[in-house]
Amino acid sequence: MYVPFLDAFLLCFLLILSLIIIVPLMVLVGADKRDLVKLVGASALISIAVFIVFLLVYYLFIPDLDFSIAITSFVLASIIIGLDFSAALFILFKKS
Repeated sequence: MYVPFLDAFLLCFLLILSLIIIVPLMVLVGADKRDLVKLVGASALISIAVFIVFLLVYYLFIPDLDFSIAITSFVLASIIIGLDFSAALFILFKKS
């Protein structure tokens, strides 16, 4: 049985957990304020791109799902993926 917005709560938990992991890693590699601004900008761009892909998949493959539930999950998942991916790229390039 599908519980509405349970996935949104789980994604919020994952977002908080990823922030708890990313911030100390950024400090360990020696990030300053400019680097954090770059990280936010990169994660926003990646999040927008992932969100557009999610919407395309939604409209093409699962149009019968309730849109209000889907949009909440898509936004949160896009933010998590964008933040994690840009932080991983930043840490990789900062270390080398």
